[in-house]
Amino acid sequence: MKKLWCNLWMFLIVLCCFIKTVSSQTTPKPIQMESERMAKVKTTTIVNVGGNYQTGNTENGSFALSSALSAMDSIKEFSLNAKYHYSENARKMNKDEFSGGLQFDYHPLSRFSPFVRAEFYSNRFRQIDSRFSGLLGAKYCYFKYLKDNVVISEYTISGAFVYENDNYSKEALLPDKSRLRLSLRPKFKQSIMKNIFLGAECYYKPNIVEFGDFIIDSMFQINFVVNGYISLKCSYQYEYDSKPATTAVKKTDTNLRASLEIRF
Repeated sequence: MKKLWCNLWMFLIVLCCFIKTVSSQTTPKPIQMESERMAKVKTTTIVNVGGNYQTGNTENGSFALSSALSAMDSIKEFSLNAKYHYSENARKMNKDEFSGGLQFDYHPLSRFSPFVRAEFYSNRFRQIDSRFSGLLGAKYCYFKYLKDNVVISEYTISGAFVYENDNYSKEALLPDKSRLRLSLRPKFKQSIMKNIFLGAECYYKPNIVEFGDFIIDSMFQINFVVNGYISLKCSYQYEYDSKPATTAVKKTDTNLRASLEIRF
């Protein structure tokens, strides 16, 4: 628990420092969203391939593949993403995790943007056969600065209501369970040098009925943009589940990842 709060304080301190730095800059007006009408739909495809080293319920390296597809104009945005982690040791599987989601945003370029999202998650080593989630919420953009159509800095916060349905593995010996959660996510992206960006986000998802049942998922990331199509990324992810499927499942997982990202 002490390590958990250290990570949260680290995130908040870094976030406050960058907000102060950005606020002191003499930049154009924070965002000019509604007036920026896009003439046609912009479609983006992202493929990310890399390796991970994780600790927690699995402690070894793993292969990671993720992809995302989005189509956006000034009125709406559809986005689809999927991520898969896999590894084995001595021909024995010790990492098998999949997550994916589909999201619709209304007025994605506005300061205030409502959204709906459906998610699927599976991790046999956390004894979760499947987790379906439905989210309804909104994103507020506190600050966004673009230069030559490139996002130099962006600070947002999102809030949502979440319906979650868990189906546990047979080893968990627990009945399937549904929950209602809240979701709060601060997020920022900031250029620190030419072609180098620092980013972070943190999800906090408490059970509405029982606040002692909560999930925290935070990520810190450094991104080196080689050109408009290729980026090199290094990230650290910290996951905490206050009430895992059984006492045999650890509450904390960490993940250090290096990857190559290609945009089309």
